[in-house]
Amino acid sequence: LQIKLMSNKSYIKCSSSSRSKSLLLFWPMYEFLLLLAVCSSLKIWFCWDIEPIVSCLVGSLSLVMMLCNSGFFHFERKYIIPFFFLIVIRLYQASYILNINGTVVACFDLIIFYAFCSLKREYKRHVAHCFLSFFACLLLVSLIAWLLHYLAGLSMPYVPAKYGEYIFDNYYFFLLAVGTWLFQLPRFYSVFLEHGYLGIFCVFLLLINDFNFRDFKSWIYSVTIIFTFSIAAYILFFCCLLFLSFWKSKKMTFAIVIFGVVIFAFSSILKNYKGGDNLFNQYVVQRVLFDDDTKTLAG
Repeated sequence: LQIKLMSNKSYIKCSSSSRSKSLLLFWPMYEFLLLLAVCSSLKIWFCWDIEPIVSCLVGSLSLVMMLCNSGFFHFERKYIIPFFFLIVIRLYQASYILNINGTVVACFDLIIFYAFCSLKREYKRHVAHCFLSFFACLLLVSLIAWLLHYLAGLSMPYVPAKYGEYIFDNYYFFLLAVGTWLFQLPRFYSVFLEHGYLGIFCVFLLLINDFNFRDFKSWIYSVTIIFTFSIAAYILFFCCLLFLSFWKSKKMTFAIVIFGVVIFAFSSILKNYKGGDNLFNQYVVQRVLFDDDTKTLAG
């Protein structure tokens, strides 16, 4: 009887070990598809035609991994509130879609978000590291190609591209929105549908990287934000930087004063440089001033 019990225990141990090994094989696939889902949600051009497929694939794989009790997941209570608000938002969006396909995709999106929130911290860190590295490489290549094309005059092949009302010249490494030039340079879109998406997403990546400017990746994100000429990205960047400075600083009052002086000096210089006839004054400083006619910011 003892021998039989011992053999049963060893069988269970071997079977559970082989099962966890087989589940580990799903992790690289899950991580890749999760990255693809992020690219799809940000409307990157090579995902325009596969958005519903990506949502269904990632949602299905997430559901399978959670049902198999793979050991990757552990839901924490602090994610209940953001998950609840996401459900409300997706239901609100689904009420305007009014078709079964859109509703199914919305459900898969909820599963993806729930699964990601449920990942254990070590796996979230690994995902974050992969995201930071991937987008840093993507943006660096895109920035170099964009600058070589417009500053060095390098001729590059392109094809016309359209997404809804958006019309682009697709240079493969970056998109150029037709008719949206601000100055001698167009806004930098990289491979994103909206320069605002790109700028705000780069601020999000900087937050993940803790605004660590000793890391070269943070400089790539910052340069990208500058060339998007996105007011939302600029404001969010300074607000997040200010918040982190206060959070880490032991002398909060001193940090507030220094930050205010720097912003005031920077805006004054840009406002008066060349009598105000410069790119940043026209498309940044003047756009954050209050407009008496619209009762809102000018930009």
